[in-house]
Amino acid sequence: MLQAIRSRASGIIVQALFGLLIITFALWGIGDIFRVQSTDNSVATVGDQKIQASEVADALRHQVERLRQATNASLTEEQIKQLGLPRNALNEVINQHLLDLEAQHLGLAINDDAVRQEIVNNSAFRGPSGQFSRDLYRQVLAANQMTDQQFEALLRTDLVRNRIVATVTDGAGVPNELVDALWRSRGERRTATAVLIPPSAVGMLPTPDAATLAAFYDAHKDDFLMPERRSFTVALIDPKQYAADIKIPEDQLAAAYKKRLDQFAVPEKRELQQILVADETKAKAVKAALAQGKDFATVARDFGESADSLNLGTLSQDEMPGELGQAAFALKPGGVTPPIKDSFGWHFLKLVSVTPGKVATLDSVKDKLASELALDQAIDKVANITNAVNDALAGGSTFHEIVNKFHLKTITVDGVDAEGRDASGRQVKLPAPGILKTAFESPLGPPHDVKDLPDQGSYMVAVDKVTPAAPQPLAQIRDKVVAAWQEQERNARLAKLGEDFVSAINKGQKLDELAALHGLKPFATKPLSRSTTSAELPPIVVAKLFGAKPGQAVTGSAGSNGVIVAALAEILPPDPATEAVEKAAIRREIEQVTEADLLSQYEQSLQQRFPVEEAKDALDKVM
Repeated sequence: MLQAIRSRASGIIVQALFGLLIITFALWGIGDIFRVQSTDNSVATVGDQKIQASEVADALRHQVERLRQATNASLTEEQIKQLGLPRNALNEVINQHLLDLEAQHLGLAINDDAVRQEIVNNSAFRGPSGQFSRDLYRQVLAANQMTDQQFEALLRTDLVRNRIVATVTDGAGVPNELVDALWRSRGERRTATAVLIPPSAVGMLPTPDAATLAAFYDAHKDDFLMPERRSFTVALIDPKQYAADIKIPEDQLAAAYKKRLDQFAVPEKRELQQILVADETKAKAVKAALAQGKDFATVARDFGESADSLNLGTLSQDEMPGELGQAAFALKPGGVTPPIKDSFGWHFLKLVSVTPGKVATLDSVKDKLASELALDQAIDKVANITNAVNDALAGGSTFHEIVNKFHLKTITVDGVDAEGRDASGRQVKLPAPGILKTAFESPLGPPHDVKDLPDQGSYMVAVDKVTPAAPQPLAQIRDKVVAAWQEQERNARLAKLGEDFVSAINKGQKLDELAALHGLKPFATKPLSRSTTSAELPPIVVAKLFGAKPGQAVTGSAGSNGVIVAALAEILPPDPATEAVEKAAIRREIEQVTEADLLSQYEQSLQQRFPVEEAKDALDKVM
C-alpha cells in the first residue's frame, strides 16, 4: 500500500497523508485490511493466525523506504539483508499479531468517539484556518483510493495496540537518584598537564641482524602476504545497451507527449510582496494605511517587515498554500489582497509582476522523450532477458553460450585483489561496487545466478582464475620487513619511555621538570569529559585520566606522533548551566531502555499464550 501511495505522492495532499502514516504507524506498520493473503505462502504462525510473506514484505518495504528517506540512498538486496531488515520486519509483524490476539483475548476495543477525536486532532487534516477540514480529510483519502471506513479501521487497530503498549510501559519511571548519579558521572570534567614525547626522542634505530629479522618475519608472515587475486568476466544485462537500438515511432512520441503534457508545462509564476502581522489590530491598521494610498513597501517597513521578508519571490500557485495562492493569482499587477488570516497571522499580498506559463513544444522535447521511452522499453526487455538467462543457467548452458545467445556486453578483469587493485596498484573501474564483491564470493567457474545492479539492469560473473594469498619471500621484501621491525621497536621504546615518565611523576617528580630535562614542552588541557572527543589527548589517555587521582600520571599512544604522558590536575563538577537539559536526556534514555525491556518481556509472555512458529525459509520468502 505504501508503494501505491508513494507513486501518487505528487502534491501537498498526498504528502500530508504519507507523513501521517509514517508518524502514526511507525511502530506497528500497516494494518491487516490492506494485506493480500495467500494460503500457501505463510512464513510464520502466531496462535491460530498465519502470517503471509506478502504481509511481512509490506512491512519490509516500509522500513526500507524510511531508511532511504533518512539517508537519501537506495539499498541493494544484499545491504537490506546485512542490516537485518527482513528479520526486523518479520518480528514487527509477529508483534502486531500478538497484540491483536491479546486485544481479542482481553476484549479491548476503541469506540467511535476516540477514533473521531484522533482524526480531528491530526494536523494533516487541518485546513488554512487551523481547524479540522472534512473536505481535506476526504481529499487525502480519495487521493490514495481509501474509504473513510478503511482508514478508520486501520486507525482503530493501531490505537488498540498503542494503548496496550502504553499500559505495559507506564511503569518505566526513573528514580531521581539514578538520574543525578549518572549526570554527575557523565558530566564530571577533568583537566591535566600533558607532554608529547615524539618518535625522535628514542633516536636512530639500528638495522636488525639476520637472525632477528628472520624471527620477526616468521612471527608476522600474515602482515606480508601477497593478497588473493582473481580474474573474472562480467556479463551485463544493461538497459542502456538495448535502449540505443530502440527507435520510437512518431505516433508514439506524439501520444506520450500528450499524455505527459503536464511534465512539459511551465506554470504561470507571479512575483509577490507580503506584509504579515500577528494580530487583528495591526491588520486593520495596515488595511487603513493601504486604503489611504500609502506605498506598500513603506507600510511594510512601518510595521516591522525587513526587505528580505517583504519580497516573497516568484512563485507558482502550487507553491503557495491554498487560500493565499488563490488570492494571489486573482490579482492584477499592482493589486493588493484583502487581509487573509491563517495560523501565522494576517497576510497582505501585492502582485509585482507576472511571468506567463508556457508549454514546451514536442520538437523541443522530442529527443529527451524518445530516450525516456526507449529506456522504459529497454527495462522491460531487460526483465525478460534476465528471466531467460536464469532459465538458461538452470538448464546447463555455459557462460559463453549465454553471452553469445543474448548478445551481452562483457567486461574482462585480470588479476585484481579484493579492493579492486591490479598488480600495479591501479584501481579497476566497474559499473557497480557489488560486482567485485560477487567475484570474490563466487567459486571458481561459471556463475550460478544473476545479480541486480543498483539501478535498472543485472549482471553475472564468471570467475576465470583464483591466485590464493601467499607469503612473499623475505629476500624480495627485506626493506619492507626492516621498516616494520624498526616501527615496532620504536613504538616499544616510546612506550617504555612513557612508562618511565609516569613512574617518575608518581614518585613525586614534577611533569614540568621532567619535560624540561628532555627538551619537551608541556601544555595544560582544556576541561575534558567522558563523552566528548578531545583534540589534545587520545581517547585512551582521557579514559585513563578518569580513573586517576589528582597528581597521578598516565600514558598512552598518540599514534605516529609518539606517546602522551598526562598528569591529572583538577576534577571539576558538571556544568550547572546544562543540568536541566542533560538530566532530561538521561531520564528519557533510561525510560526508552526500560520501555524496550518491558515490551520484550511482555512479548515473550504473550508467546506463551499464543505460540509463535516460523517457517525455515521465512526470510527467503519475504525477500
